[in-house]
Amino acid sequence: MPLIIQTLSGEIETGFCAGYMAEVCIGDYTVPTTDLCQLLGMFADDPSARRGKLWMGNRREYTGRMNDHLVSWTSHLLAAFESGSLEHLSTVKTQLAAKQGAMSGTGWMEFAGGSTPIEVVVDDAAWVVCVGKHKIPTVEFREFARYIANGGLLGWANRQTPPFAQGIAGRIKQSRNPAYAIAASE
Repeated sequence: MPLIIQTLSGEIETGFCAGYMAEVCIGDYTVPTTDLCQLLGMFADDPSARRGKLWMGNRREYTGRMNDHLVSWTSHLLAAFESGSLEHLSTVKTQLAAKQGAMSGTGWMEFAGGSTPIEVVVDDAAWVVCVGKHKIPTVEFREFARYIANGGLLGWANRQTPPFAQGIAGRIKQSRNPAYAIAASE
């Protein structure tokens, strides 16, 4: 489910963009959740941190490929169930796990249509965090960061926070980094 946030130039959709929560969408960018959580944690832990970098893919290309991927696997699963063959179902499950594994790390970059380094800059004088072309007010960025750290609206699968996201929400709440500041007028 997307989280709509207000940037200085209008609303953008953010949030998890895959059922297994491996990627996060920020406007028209796609980034691995692990990389984003690492950046969010770095900002939370270091009040002087003002710059970071994320490797982002093209959201439109990623979404198209993900839709093709899901349609393909859904038809394979349906065929496995219709055949009644546990062996067929086991093969489909193994292939799906292998594909998801290949989409992490450098495999993700290829799946997302290549990747581009995007600067993330905290502009504390303007109360914004610039993520590529998106200028996000710090109050919006804080809520986005906590949303991601908590696993979205419904939380992480099986209520188990993955190691890369553990403790980040609390660290954001306690952080003195301007990226997570609430403007004095708020």
